[in-house]
Amino acid sequence: MRTIIVPTDFSNPSKNAARFALNLAIGLKADLHLCHAYNIPVESPMMGQVVWSLQVLPDVKANAEKALKKLAKALETKENKLMGDNPALFRPAITWSAEQKDLVSLIHDKAKEIKAMLVVMGMTGSGKLNRLLFGSSSLKMIDETKYPLLIVPHHHRYRKMEKIAFATDLSRRELKTAQAIARFAEYFDAELMVSYVTGFSDLIDEKAYLHKKEEFIKNIDG
Repeated sequence: MRTIIVPTDFSNPSKNAARFALNLAIGLKADLHLCHAYNIPVESPMMGQVVWSLQVLPDVKANAEKALKKLAKALETKENKLMGDNPALFRPAITWSAEQKDLVSLIHDKAKEIKAMLVVMGMTGSGKLNRLLFGSSSLKMIDETKYPLLIVPHHHRYRKMEKIAFATDLSRRELKTAQAIARFAEYFDAELMVSYVTGFSDLIDEKAYLHKKEEFIKNIDG
């Protein structure tokens, strides 16, 4: 079964991303998996050199799992509202996991384990420290991800997809991405707008530019 992974730090931005992912899951006929990474610092300069007891670990894990269960319940309630009286809509299963490791490593390990089709993340966390940590994880994911990644801005709310813009330089290396986005757009009956900024060389040799554009477009199905 295809699955969308949603990392969360339980901040409002990450909860918003989870709600966005739920709407995507319904359209893509995919399940949702929520994941949370936590750390137990043995010694932290930010805590005044306080040494944490390893006995704290079970409580941290239990609290994380409790928060994940609460988030999953809230998403199930949202799911029921979206279903309404339309039994034909796909109902995603919602699962979750919490592990003590680096967030990016957890995402990659979990995505590999369940063969995830997509990772959906919020852009920032709540508070200055969490914003730094979760924001830097988003940036690290952009650099290191092995899976399709969707970053959802904090204040962006899901609405029916009618048009998807894809910025490209029309190179062959980007054609595979364009083909994948076209298949994604089909699930939502959305229009794909290919966006390209012409350069000076295109003005000099317009015939070559038009050929490059036509070759790119004709290899995108749909």
